[in-house]
Amino acid sequence: MAKAHRQYYWKTQRHLNRYREIISVLLKYGFGDILQHPKVLVRPANVIRNLKISRWERIRRVLEELGITFIKLGQLLSNRPDLLPAELIEELEKLQSEVPPFPTAEAIQLIEKEYGVPIEKRFLEFSPTPIAAASIAQVHTAVLPTGEVVVVKVQRPGLEEIIRTDLEIMRTFAHIIQGLFLKSEAINPLTIIDEFGRSLEREIDFWVEAAHMERSGTLFA
Repeated sequence: MAKAHRQYYWKTQRHLNRYREIISVLLKYGFGDILQHPKVLVRPANVIRNLKISRWERIRRVLEELGITFIKLGQLLSNRPDLLPAELIEELEKLQSEVPPFPTAEAIQLIEKEYGVPIEKRFLEFSPTPIAAASIAQVHTAVLPTGEVVVVKVQRPGLEEIIRTDLEIMRTFAHIIQGLFLKSEAINPLTIIDEFGRSLEREIDFWVEAAHMERSGTLFA
């Protein structure tokens, strides 16, 4: 019973922390009007508005800043011109390639944790600038002690917990949107989120399995 209580507490705490992050990012990019909707209970005192860029670009930046799950949702919605305006689709399409990398220091920590030794013991050189950054992982170049040049694939830190929390929150939002704003049965936000969650889990499972196959001898490709 105590274990179940602790699990519920940490789940609730994760959700509260994430809600704060989401609200903060929405305010940062001038979407306080969403939070001030008469059917929404949040009433922020100060709303930061950025009118120098379009609303559509601000939506894309919100998704980028909120991280992998929201980026992936944006990528999915970029293929739905039947649901979204062309201007927003154009911005969401940029999420296919324009994904900010996570800090190199975090990548190094993950590599060192994986192998249990300082990165200097694994590589003669390790490029701090990733050559590619996707929503699930990023890629760095490195030089082995043998002199061989390799690429190192590093999964984004805390990936599974982040996705699990975000999907739970997205389902909550989907219920609210469906109940308060959408009366048409043609669009079901909860169905979209459920299908998105299954697709994302399959993608992560595929990447992890591929990484494990590569790791039969090394972390490198």
